[in-house]
Amino acid sequence: MTGAALGPLTVDRLRELHRELSRRAFLGRAFSLAGLAAGLGAFQQKAAAAPAKTRAAIRASAFSVMSAMGDIVIPVDEDPGYATFDPGITEYALDGFVQHFILAGNTVAYETLQGALDLMNEAPPLLDYGPRFLQMSAGLRQQYFTDCLTGAFENDGWGDILGLGAFLGLFAPKAVFFSNYPRHLARPGQDIQVLPASAIKTGWDINRFRGPIQAREEQELRDQYLGIEVLPGIERDNPYI
Repeated sequence: MTGAALGPLTVDRLRELHRELSRRAFLGRAFSLAGLAAGLGAFQQKAAAAPAKTRAAIRASAFSVMSAMGDIVIPVDEDPGYATFDPGITEYALDGFVQHFILAGNTVAYETLQGALDLMNEAPPLLDYGPRFLQMSAGLRQQYFTDCLTGAFENDGWGDILGLGAFLGLFAPKAVFFSNYPRHLARPGQDIQVLPASAIKTGWDINRFRGPIQAREEQELRDQYLGIEVLPGIERDNPYI
């Protein structure tokens, strides 16, 4: 595959992505740079004649892959699910949560991650697994997602790079959905988050969370602990501690 076809996937860019992932301990232990590079190498060998993809096409593919994984992780049943709030929830999950929380705003790492998500879509026919992820039936799509998560492609050299995409597809939708999207942000200029009335259940409603503390509750807590006795702390000059 040509460099243009790979888009943002290069070893140097994977190194940048891995550096940002390693800042999050729960990610840094799971995916090695060597493993990510091995997946890239396997992709290059299998798809040497693939046509070039624009950066915009890779981004669109990455968003579609995240959307499909979110629907698997939090399906719509008797309650709303991930798809209820799409495409807004996918835009926030990637452009907000992943880019700025997980990757600390690192643009190079974020573009590289989009390339890894696009690769999740492209990989199945190269592995003789089936059609592209986004063209699979619902049942096969769920099986492929599960196989990526559980390391079924380790022996093919694709384990880390497919596992990374699948893990983020498991983690980011849950983190955003159960942070009460789309009622997850405070109103501009407000110290207290005010939840607008909504007829649609959100993640907090489904889990029966009480929601953020409101102004009256905050004042009651302040009154309760006002003037409370504060016990002496650690003696920092003590040479034995």
